Order: sequence, then structure tokens, then C-alpha cells
Amino acid sequence: MEFHAAPVTELTSVPEFGMHCLIRSKIASIRTFGAHVFRVVAPERRPPSSRMPKRLTANKLRVRVQTFPQYPTIVSDAIFGGPAADPSVKRKELRAQLPSEREKQLSATELNKKVSESAASLRAEYKDFGVKRFLSSVNDPSVTWVRQVTAARNEKMVMGGEPRPIDVYYLSDMSPRNEDGCSRSLGDPSCTAIAAPVPPRERFENPRTLNHHTMLGAASTYEGINTNLLYAGTRESHFSWHVEDSLLQSSSYLQKDSNKFWFFIPAPERPRAERVMREHMDPAVLAAAGGDVSEVLAVKACLFPATLFLAHGVRVGFHTMETGDFVVTGYRVLHSGFNGGPNIASAVNLACTGWLSYAIEHSTHWRTKLTIHIPFEKLLVLAAQKLADGE
Repeated sequence: MEFHAAPVTELTSVPEFGMHCLIRSKIASIRTFGAHVFRVVAPERRPPSSRMPKRLTANKLRVRVQTFPQYPTIVSDAIFGGPAADPSVKRKELRAQLPSEREKQLSATELNKKVSESAASLRAEYKDFGVKRFLSSVNDPSVTWVRQVTAARNEKMVMGGEPRPIDVYYLSDMSPRNEDGCSRSLGDPSCTAIAAPVPPRERFENPRTLNHHTMLGAASTYEGINTNLLYAGTRESHFSWHVEDSLLQSSSYLQKDSNKFWFFIPAPERPRAERVMREHMDPAVLAAAGGDVSEVLAVKACLFPATLFLAHGVRVGFHTMETGDFVVTGYRVLHSGFNGGPNIASAVNLACTGWLSYAIEHSTHWRTKLTIHIPFEKLLVLAAQKLADGE
């Protein structure tokens, strides 16, 4: 079994109603494959880029510090069939059982130096780095917690194997420069932006303004959900397996520079993927999550190779994202990936009618597991009002 390629539609012109029209036309494809890619091959039709925020020289940046390889391993074939966690042992909460991801406050000068050092170390350690190397290195079963129990029945965790992790740096979740006033949702009284009556035809819209013409635009501001954020990738920085907040769709646009590599698990494959994770997960981690894999995914801290899912019969999509690509994921689609080098991407969430019906049906189950909750009942009423008003 191999990865299936995410379908790609190449674009040389902007259709009426822009990206929204295209997304609606590919709903069946998105449901089947987990994602659809819209590649704007004509540079003059590509959207204007969102600009990085202005910062004074002395300002510190909040930077995520990851490791490659990531550790400890919590999901692998080596863990399959392990005995259940001993309930009498006193363990730390779930987050402490998962791979650590630190944050540092760094100046731009300090960050540039760290990124250069990291890239040099990665080139020295992994001369042939690529997708295959990433998949083989990201989840080494020999690098995990060796669990010991003290006399007081407290768990003590010591790293097993001989990890040689390299720090990598990811500048993510940044609000773009706000010269256009679009850092607030149109439904927010403090928003100063004015939406065009219809999407422009000259160029595609950046994710920054995609929600000017969706039901999410009628809601209050949910930063990073109905307003876009920027992500400055570096070599081998990654985004862990996750679903979007409120299980929404997502639209990510690669503005410039190195490729970004994506893995997707279509929504119909979710139950099978969760069964594989449950059967191959460290029993102590699963116990800390109350036996619920969704709790582990909600922390957004876990990488495990997509090949593990493939080996156990789960369909997994793959895409190499290039400059000019829009990657649109379906609602409740699991996805992860990594950056091949320095790049800038812009991303936002979208809502569709299929998401509304799912949100209504499953809201109770997900309410305690997701970081941000869109009030879908209010959103449904606001969308209906806008429709009645001809907007």
C-alpha cells in the first residue's frame, strides 16, 4: 500500500467567486482524499502575500523549539500488545507523557543564528534528508521512556536508547501586519476593513480575506480561525498530527521559498486510524488520556510516521506543497507534515454546510477536547440572516 497523491487543480485564471467557487466544486474530492490542492501556476494570478509583522530590533519573538528526531516515541509496532498501564502507579498528567515542545523568546538576530546552526547540524547528520529520511527518523521505537516505579509508587521516566536530537526552530502563529485592517473578523465591531461585494477576478484572495465571503466572517474574531496567521518554517520544523479547531476545514497558502510536505487521513478513515493509534500507543499515555485517542491528538504534540497507518490498512494522502499552492483540507481531517527549508505560509479556517451538520451532531463529544469552540448555533443564525439580506 502506498500514499495516494492529493489531487491537484492547476489554475491560470480566477473564476467567478474565486477560491470559494473552486472549493465548493471539489467537495467530493476533498471528502475522498482528505484534501485538494489548487496550484496557481500563473504568477500574476497569485494572491498578494500577507506581510510579516513589524518588530523593533530589540523585540523578542516567541519561537517554538522542536527536536529532530522527535522523542519519546509513543506510537509504534514495538508497543503493540503491551500490558495495560498499572492503575496503582501515580503518573503525571497527559502533557508530561508526550514529547516536549519548548518556547523561547529570541531576538531576530538570535533566531537567525540558531536557525543557521540548526540547518548546519542537520546537513551534517542527515546528508540525504528528504521524505524517506523524515519518515524513518521521526518515530524511532528505541527512543522512548524507560518507565520505573519508586518505592512510593510514583512513576519515574528515564530516556531509553541513545537519542541525538537537534533543535529546530519554528516561528508560527503570527498575526500579519495590519495595514489593511483585516486582523479582525468582519463580524467584529472593531474591524476597520471593508469587504468587496464579490471576490476580485484579477488575483486570487490570500487566506487573509477568504472569510470575508463565508459564514465564519459573520462571527466575532477568533484569531487564527476566521483570521489568518503566518508560519515561518525552517528546515525540518514540523506540524504534528491534529485536526483543526472546531473540526473546521483549513486553507493554507505557500507564499514563498522551500516546499512543505503534507500527510492527510481522510475523514472516513478516522475510525480506523484511531484504532491503529489505540492499539499501538504506549499504554501509560493512553491511560493518561482516559483511553481516548482524541485527547492525545488535541494536545497537538505527537508525530508518528504516516507509514505506520499505511502498514495497517489506513489510506493516507501525501502532497509536496510548492509556492503558489493552496492546500484545502476537509473538516475533521487528520493531517501533519514538515518543512523542507525556510518558507512562509498563510493559513485560515473555513466552514462548510457539511461541517455544520457534523458540529451539531458531535458537539458534546468534542466540547472538552478542542482549544477553541465556534458557537455554531449563533453562526447558523448569522449566516441565515446574511443570506436573507442578500449578502
